[in-house]
Amino acid sequence: MPLYLHFWTFLVFSLTKAVLCSAKCPDTTKMIIAEGSDVTMPINKDSVKEVIWVFKHRYIAKTWANRISEISDPAYKGRMDIKPGLSIMIKNVTEEDEGLYTANVLRENTEDYEQLCYELKVYEKLSAKDLQIHHRITDSKNCHLNLSCTVNIADVTVSWNSIGRGDTNVANITFLGNSPDTDSSYTCIAANPASSVSRTIIPRLVCAEGRSFHIKGYIVQVTWAHMLGPFSYLWRIYTHGIGSASC
Repeated sequence: MPLYLHFWTFLVFSLTKAVLCSAKCPDTTKMIIAEGSDVTMPINKDSVKEVIWVFKHRYIAKTWANRISEISDPAYKGRMDIKPGLSIMIKNVTEEDEGLYTANVLRENTEDYEQLCYELKVYEKLSAKDLQIHHRITDSKNCHLNLSCTVNIADVTVSWNSIGRGDTNVANITFLGNSPDTDSSYTCIAANPASSVSRTIIPRLVCAEGRSFHIKGYIVQVTWAHMLGPFSYLWRIYTHGIGSASC
C-alpha cells in the first residue's frame, strides 16, 4: 500500500477513535420516556454542517446539512427520522434503546467537534391491567375493611388518594365504616417517571355488596328448606304406608 494511503488510513482511524472514545460530555440531557413512545434528541446549535451520532460506542447515524443523511445501524432503520436542525427522532422506543447517546457536532468554519449527550431512560408503560385492588372485610356489620393495591411491574410507586385524606404513600390502608367519610371513594395510583394509572373503589358499596351476597345466600337456603319440607313429609308418609302394607 502506498505511503499516503497509510497516512489517510491512520488519520481516519484516529478521528474515529477520537469520536467514539472521547471524554465525557460536560452537559448531559436527561430524557425519560415510556416504552413504545417516540423521543427526539434536538441539536440546538447554529450553522451545523454535520452530526455523527454514537450509541454504546458505535455509529448509528450521520446527518449532514446539504446531503442525504445516513442511518448506519440496522437496529434503527425504519425507526429513526431526521428532523430539522439535524436532530434525530427514535420511534417506538424499547428497553434496548436505553443508554447514553452522543451527538458529535461539526459547525461551519471549524474543524473541532462539539459534543452533546443525551441519557435516555426507558420505563414500561403502565396500563389498567397492571394494577389490582384487593379488599378484605374484617367487620361486615360496621363496614371495616382492609384495602391493598398491587402492581406487577418493577420500579413503580403506589399511593392512595381520597377526598379529605390527601395522598398516602402506602400500598395498604384500613377503612372504618363509622368514620365521617363513609361515602368517600379511594383511588389507588401506580406511577413511574414516564406514566401512571389508577383505579377507584368505594368501600361502602363493597360492604353493601358483601351483605347482599350474605342475605341472598340465606334466602336461597331458606327457600329450598321450605320447598323441600312438604315433599319430605309426603315421602315419610308414603314410605311409612308402604312399610305398613308389607306387614
